[in-house]
Amino acid sequence: MAFMTTGYMLAVAKALDASAGTKLYDLTNAALSLHELQYDGLDRPGIYGRYPFVDLVADDVKRVRARRWSTSRG
Repeated sequence: MAFMTTGYMLAVAKALDASAGTKLYDLTNAALSLHELQYDGLDRPGIYGRYPFVDLVADDVKRVRARRWSTSRG
């Protein structure tokens, strides 16, 4: 089992994008945004958080879930 701080996840995802031609950076960014939402909640004024509207959250959840579903099915 490997451990990685969230601070390095985007850097590693970007390196993997460049070397392997994957699309992990956008997916990782969405997953980290959702993780942040878990603690901070919505930011209706749009000053501090990444999500001012629930619709944006739903879009990222669908994107992460669709990617996870497609990789788990083979």
